[in-house]
Amino acid sequence: MNAALLRKGKRSAIFMQKGTPMNRLYQSRFLGQYTLRRLSRDDMPLLLSFMACHGDFCAMGGGNGDAANIQADMEALPPGKQPADKHYCGFFRNEELMALLDLVEGYPTPDIAYIGLFMVGKAYCRCGMGTALMKELFSLLGNAGFRCVRLGVLRENIPGRGFWNKLGFLPVSEKKAEGRTVDVMEKILSL
Repeated sequence: MNAALLRKGKRSAIFMQKGTPMNRLYQSRFLGQYTLRRLSRDDMPLLLSFMACHGDFCAMGGGNGDAANIQADMEALPPGKQPADKHYCGFFRNEELMALLDLVEGYPTPDIAYIGLFMVGKAYCRCGMGTALMKELFSLLGNAGFRCVRLGVLRENIPGRGFWNKLGFLPVSEKKAEGRTVDVMEKILSL
Protein backbone atom coordinates (compact mmCIF):
# COMPACT_ATOMS: atom_id res chain seq x y z
CA MET A 1 0.00 0.00 0.00
CA ASN A 2 2.72 2.51 0.87
CA ALA A 3 4.51 1.85 -2.42
CA ALA A 4 1.29 2.56 -4.34
CA LEU A 5 0.79 5.81 -2.43
CA LEU A 6 4.38 6.83 -3.13
CA ARG A 7 3.88 6.28 -6.86
CA LYS A 8 0.80 8.51 -6.73
CA GLY A 9 2.73 11.32 -5.01
CA LYS A 10 0.97 10.96 -1.65
CA ARG A 11 4.20 11.31 0.34
CA SER A 12 2.97 13.76 2.98
CA ALA A 13 0.18 11.40 4.04
CA ILE A 14 2.65 8.53 4.19
CA PHE A 15 5.22 10.47 6.19
CA MET A 16 2.67 11.49 8.77
CA GLN A 17 1.87 7.84 9.52
CA LYS A 18 3.53 6.54 12.67
CA GLY A 19 6.69 4.55 12.05
CA THR A 20 7.44 5.80 8.53
CA PRO A 21 10.94 7.10 7.72
CA MET A 22 10.16 10.79 8.29
CA ASN A 23 8.60 10.12 11.69
CA ARG A 24 11.47 7.79 12.64
CA LEU A 25 13.74 10.68 11.76
CA TYR A 26 12.36 12.49 14.81
CA GLN A 27 12.09 9.39 17.00
CA SER A 28 15.60 7.97 16.84
CA ARG A 29 19.20 9.05 17.19
CA PHE A 30 21.18 10.22 14.17
CA LEU A 31 24.64 8.67 13.98
CA GLY A 32 23.95 7.22 17.43
CA GLN A 33 24.37 10.57 19.19
CA TYR A 34 22.22 13.30 17.63
CA THR A 35 18.49 13.78 17.93
CA LEU A 36 16.44 15.71 15.42
CA ARG A 37 13.49 17.86 16.42
CA ARG A 38 11.31 20.48 14.83
CA LEU A 39 12.12 24.05 15.77
CA SER A 40 9.53 26.68 16.66
CA ARG A 41 9.26 30.28 17.82
CA ASP A 42 10.03 29.01 21.31
CA ASP A 43 13.53 28.18 20.04
CA MET A 44 14.23 31.74 18.87
CA PRO A 45 16.89 32.53 21.54
CA LEU A 46 18.74 29.35 20.59
CA LEU A 47 18.47 30.15 16.87
CA LEU A 48 19.64 33.74 17.35
CA SER A 49 22.71 32.51 19.18
CA PHE A 50 23.38 29.87 16.51
CA MET A 51 23.02 32.38 13.66
CA ALA A 52 25.18 34.97 15.40
CA CYS A 53 28.15 32.67 14.78
CA HIS A 54 27.34 32.59 11.06
CA GLY A 55 27.33 36.30 10.25
CA ASP A 56 29.33 35.71 7.06
CA PHE A 57 26.74 33.29 5.71
CA CYS A 58 23.81 35.50 6.75
CA ALA A 59 25.41 38.49 5.03
CA MET A 60 26.08 36.48 1.85
CA GLY A 61 22.43 35.39 1.77
CA GLY A 62 21.22 38.96 2.11
CA GLY A 63 19.90 38.53 5.65
CA ASN A 64 21.26 39.34 9.04
CA GLY A 65 20.20 36.36 11.16
CA ASP A 66 17.77 38.42 13.23
CA ALA A 67 14.48 37.14 14.65
CA ALA A 68 12.40 38.49 11.75
CA ASN A 69 14.58 36.76 9.12
CA ILE A 70 14.65 33.50 11.07
CA GLN A 71 10.87 33.55 11.50
CA ALA A 72 10.42 34.26 7.79
CA ASP A 73 12.66 31.27 6.96
CA MET A 74 10.69 29.04 9.35
CA GLU A 75 7.44 29.94 7.59
CA ALA A 76 8.62 30.21 3.96
CA LEU A 77 7.08 27.65 1.63
CA PRO A 78 7.62 27.04 -2.06
CA PRO A 79 4.59 27.35 -4.36
CA GLY A 80 1.99 24.63 -3.83
CA LYS A 81 3.43 23.32 -0.56
CA GLN A 82 1.74 23.16 2.85
CA PRO A 83 3.25 23.62 6.34
CA ALA A 84 3.08 19.85 6.90
CA ASP A 85 5.56 19.42 3.99
CA LYS A 86 8.20 21.56 5.69
CA HIS A 87 10.69 20.34 8.29
CA TYR A 88 12.57 23.24 9.92
CA CYS A 89 14.55 21.33 12.48
CA GLY A 90 17.73 21.06 14.47
CA PHE A 91 20.20 18.28 15.13
CA PHE A 92 20.98 18.25 18.85
CA ARG A 93 23.57 16.57 21.02
CA ASN A 94 22.15 16.75 24.50
CA GLU A 95 20.67 20.27 24.52
CA GLU A 96 23.22 21.80 22.14
CA LEU A 97 22.08 22.75 18.64
CA MET A 98 24.73 21.22 16.38
CA ALA A 99 23.18 21.77 12.94
CA LEU A 100 20.13 23.36 11.33
CA LEU A 101 18.08 21.81 8.50
CA ASP A 102 15.23 23.21 6.41
CA LEU A 103 13.77 20.43 4.25
CA VAL A 104 10.62 20.47 2.11
CA GLU A 105 9.03 17.19 1.01
CA GLY A 106 7.97 16.79 -2.58
CA TYR A 107 9.28 19.98 -4.15
CA PRO A 108 9.29 20.76 -7.00
CA THR A 109 7.90 17.30 -7.83
CA PRO A 110 6.64 14.58 -5.49
CA ASP A 111 9.81 12.48 -5.85
CA ILE A 112 12.22 15.27 -4.83
CA ALA A 113 13.19 16.41 -1.33
CA TYR A 114 14.34 20.04 -1.29
CA ILE A 115 16.93 21.34 1.17
CA GLY A 116 16.40 25.04 1.76
CA LEU A 117 19.17 25.29 4.35
CA PHE A 118 21.71 23.11 6.07
CA MET A 119 24.10 24.78 8.46
CA VAL A 120 26.51 23.20 10.93
CA GLY A 121 27.46 25.00 14.15
CA LYS A 122 30.57 27.10 13.56
CA ALA A 123 32.64 25.13 16.10
CA TYR A 124 31.85 21.88 14.25
CA CYS A 125 32.57 22.89 10.67
CA ARG A 126 35.16 20.89 8.74
CA CYS A 127 35.21 17.94 11.13
CA GLY A 128 33.04 15.57 9.06
CA MET A 129 29.88 15.89 11.14
CA GLY A 130 27.88 17.68 8.43
CA THR A 131 28.90 15.16 5.79
CA ALA A 132 27.95 12.23 8.03
CA LEU A 133 24.58 13.77 8.94
CA MET A 134 23.75 14.39 5.29
CA LYS A 135 24.73 10.88 4.21
CA GLU A 136 22.42 9.40 6.83
CA LEU A 137 19.63 11.78 5.82
CA PHE A 138 20.05 10.81 2.15
CA SER A 139 19.75 7.14 3.09
CA LEU A 140 16.50 7.82 4.96
CA LEU A 141 15.11 9.91 2.11
CA GLY A 142 15.96 7.20 -0.42
CA ASN A 143 14.27 4.58 1.78
CA ALA A 144 11.22 6.87 1.94
CA GLY A 145 10.92 6.74 -1.85
CA PHE A 146 12.50 10.03 -2.88
CA ARG A 147 14.38 9.84 -6.18
CA CYS A 148 16.67 12.78 -5.49
CA VAL A 149 17.53 15.75 -3.30
CA ARG A 150 17.63 19.26 -4.76
CA LEU A 151 18.96 22.54 -3.40
CA GLY A 152 20.16 25.96 -4.50
CA VAL A 153 23.58 27.44 -3.80
CA LEU A 154 24.50 31.09 -4.35
CA ARG A 155 27.18 31.20 -7.03
CA GLU A 156 29.53 33.13 -4.70
CA ASN A 157 29.17 30.55 -1.89
CA ILE A 158 32.32 28.64 -2.81
CA PRO A 159 32.57 26.69 0.49
CA GLY A 160 28.91 25.66 0.24
CA ARG A 161 29.28 24.51 -3.35
CA GLY A 162 32.37 22.51 -2.38
CA PHE A 163 30.48 20.80 0.45
CA TRP A 164 27.57 19.78 -1.79
CA ASN A 165 29.89 18.72 -4.67
CA LYS A 166 31.74 16.46 -2.24
CA LEU A 167 28.41 14.79 -1.40
CA GLY A 168 27.71 14.08 -5.08
CA PHE A 169 25.49 17.03 -6.03
CA LEU A 170 25.70 18.20 -9.63
CA PRO A 171 24.43 21.44 -11.16
CA VAL A 172 21.22 21.02 -13.17
CA SER A 173 20.29 24.65 -13.86
CA GLU A 174 20.75 28.19 -12.70
CA LYS A 175 18.28 30.84 -11.64
CA LYS A 176 18.41 34.55 -10.97
CA ALA A 177 17.12 35.68 -7.59
CA GLU A 178 17.27 39.33 -6.56
CA GLY A 179 19.98 39.96 -9.15
CA ARG A 180 22.15 37.06 -7.99
CA THR A 181 22.88 33.70 -9.56
CA VAL A 182 21.72 30.56 -7.77
CA ASP A 183 23.03 27.22 -8.97
CA VAL A 184 20.35 24.54 -8.66
CA MET A 185 22.02 21.24 -7.76
CA GLU A 186 20.71 17.68 -7.44
CA LYS A 187 21.87 14.39 -6.03
CA ILE A 188 20.27 11.19 -7.28
CA LEU A 189 19.54 8.83 -4.38
CA SER A 190 20.28 5.12 -4.49
CA LEU A 191 17.16 3.07 -3.93
